[in-house]
Amino acid sequence: MEPVFQGNLLAYAALLACPLVTFGLYLMFPPRWAAAVAIVGGDMFLPPRIGIRIPGFNLDKDLLISVSALLACMILRPRLIFNGKKNGRRYFLLMLVLIVGCYFTVQTNPEVVPVGTRALPGLTMHDFFSMSLNAVLYWWPAFFLGLKLFQTVEDIKILCTVLTVGGIVYSFFIFIELKFSPQLNYWIYGFLASAFDQAIRGGGYRPTVFMRHGLNVALFMLVCLLAAVGLARARVRVFGISATWLAVYLAGVLILCHSAGALFNAMLFVPAMIFLRHRGQARLALAIAGLVFLYPLLRFLDLIPVAAVVDSFTKMFGEARSGSLNFRLMNESELLARAIQKPWFGWGSWGRQFLYYPWGQLKSVVDGEWIAVMGGSGVFGFFGSFGLLIIPILVFARKRLAVVATRPGSMMYSAAMFIGVAFVFDLVPNSGVAPYLVMMIGALAGTDVRELDNAYPPQRRNAAKWA
Repeated sequence: MEPVFQGNLLAYAALLACPLVTFGLYLMFPPRWAAAVAIVGGDMFLPPRIGIRIPGFNLDKDLLISVSALLACMILRPRLIFNGKKNGRRYFLLMLVLIVGCYFTVQTNPEVVPVGTRALPGLTMHDFFSMSLNAVLYWWPAFFLGLKLFQTVEDIKILCTVLTVGGIVYSFFIFIELKFSPQLNYWIYGFLASAFDQAIRGGGYRPTVFMRHGLNVALFMLVCLLAAVGLARARVRVFGISATWLAVYLAGVLILCHSAGALFNAMLFVPAMIFLRHRGQARLALAIAGLVFLYPLLRFLDLIPVAAVVDSFTKMFGEARSGSLNFRLMNESELLARAIQKPWFGWGSWGRQFLYYPWGQLKSVVDGEWIAVMGGSGVFGFFGSFGLLIIPILVFARKRLAVVATRPGSMMYSAAMFIGVAFVFDLVPNSGVAPYLVMMIGALAGTDVRELDNAYPPQRRNAAKWA
């Protein structure tokens, strides 16, 4: 269970202003630009971890930016949402799976769980409404926006441009924290979002800026780098500057974020985007997304060579980083053993899926999103939430990437695909909802192949070379 964070007045004012700013963006800019700027910018600058508590759930920044963006679009640009197109309707079933899973989680967890001198309560129908509402609101709005608004090459180009510019802007705040330590959130919002000792890496500081942890900043910069590489491969200029130079700059900033995981992903995905043709890119995306989907089963069957993985990581990044990975994997094994006791629907809320010392203190440290979902909601919850993230990548890589009719189009969609893959791959060791990434995966789910085919003249479509 996480410690309680308390922000100053400005922090809560910023959260309350989020819906107003989002509606203002929709009034000033085209809807796709407004949605992208609202969700990416909100994740960049709103205070992390804290929220406005109301009965049933916590209005934190992840929920506010995605729900506000969807409501603003529904009210101000309803034709884009209620356009009658049926693309992506199958993904509604995954939301139904989540809700049904929450119901059975409550039904299978009526008992009290003793923890030292206290007890964790059994679940009631109140918990069902709270859990199902949280599941829908945290995953669906951003995904649905991506599904409805970003369906063509030009739409994906908007998302990648906003991410690239966002990475450039964020780099200046990163440089401040590299010099003065991660203090921006404290200076402006009145609290530190993560323990200070976790921000010291490689003889320097790991920037946090306005995100939950330095790892979230590193993931964001990785995503911005992949977006810039996609723009560079499509020969797009941003504010008159070649995206190639922006990608080189963002790669340097990513190195300064001191995150071995993000660097490993960059070394894997950036060369794949540059050197692999479409068939090779699709195979890599299928392999990694499929691995994440099967990861709980592989861990249960002890088919992941943990010792070999840690040893390889040690050779690449040193003992300090591999020690952190080894701790995560060992803790993951303990949590998995607890989750297996209720495999189908999990233990539910109130921290019932965690491990505790005999005197009642929390023992577990939950790093990976997958084990948090598996422990709380079981196989049903994992399939509902991770299926929403992984199935669109599998479908796109298997059936749609080779249909993209132009080289610029293929580069933009390759960037979107690898951004989605990087996100789900990161959810194995790390956790956290990222609405801007969920929206990108929703864009893959909403890809309209017919519009892609009509986006460019026939002579350009026929000039495409496929692997």
